[in-house]
Formats: sequence, structure tokens, C-alpha cells
Amino acid sequence: MPHFVQPRRAFGVLLIALHRAFKRAGRKPMTRRNRTLVALVVTLVVVLVLLPAGLIIAVRISEARWETAHPVQTMVPDVTGRDRATAEAAVRNAQLVPHFSFVAIKDKCWQDQPAPNIVVDQDPKPISPVPVQTDVHLVLGVDSTANPPPPCCGPSP
Repeated sequence: MPHFVQPRRAFGVLLIALHRAFKRAGRKPMTRRNRTLVALVVTLVVVLVLLPAGLIIAVRISEARWETAHPVQTMVPDVTGRDRATAEAAVRNAQLVPHFSFVAIKDKCWQDQPAPNIVVDQDPKPISPVPVQTDVHLVLGVDSTANPPPPCCGPSP
């Protein structure tokens, strides 16, 4: 039947043996038994302390590299057809940053004519995974007859 040593008892025995080895080391030359004892103590320290510590450090470094290479992601919400306030709230709730641009409704040919101040397009596309704090570009349709855009360059030749 094998003899199993309890960890606490083994550690106590190790400390006592270490104390005795260092106490006797100054009085007389190292005997074969003392050399064996010192080798055992050094081996146990390496196995029980240094190897686990090295393993823990290696795991932590690996986790840090993984988190850097794979940032936290979120899904882009589908906000097409929503008004500006609702779309902005949905994008912010998904931990994304909304940016708005405008397109005149009358200038485009639409299959279903959108109402003014409604999101008509977005980039990135809905339900796509992106890192948190990514910019989401939302295009709002505006009624060009109500507020015509200001002329930018004057009359064209």
C-alpha cells in the first residue's frame, strides 16, 4: 500500500530538515546525507514554488495577449426606418458611436418613399459584430423642399 504524505506535514518536515541542514552546515563539512537533504530541499522549492509561479505568469501573459487581439464586441442594431432620436439611443445602448449624414429624399429614387428625419441607410450593416466604441454612420432622409441646402459654389458656368 503506497504511503501518501499530507501537504501540511510535508511542509513542516521540510522546514525542520532545512533548519537542521543550515544549523549543521557551519559546524562540520557536508556529509552525503546533508547533500541529499539540500538537494531535496532545492528540488522541492523549484517544483512547489518556482514552477507554479512561472506557470501562473505565463497564463496571465497569454490571457492579456488574447484580450488585446480579440477586443470586446457588440452587434450593430438595425435602425433603418427609425427616427433620429430612437436610432441614436439604440446605437448608444449597443456601446457604439453614432454619426449622422443627410440625404435629400426628393433627389433619390426610392422603392418606398421614406418620411423625413428617418434613417434610410447605415454602415456597418445591421447585425454585424464590431468592437465596442465603433463609429456607426447613419444616413437620415431630409425633405429638400422644406429646407433647401445652401448654395456652395455659386452659379455654374
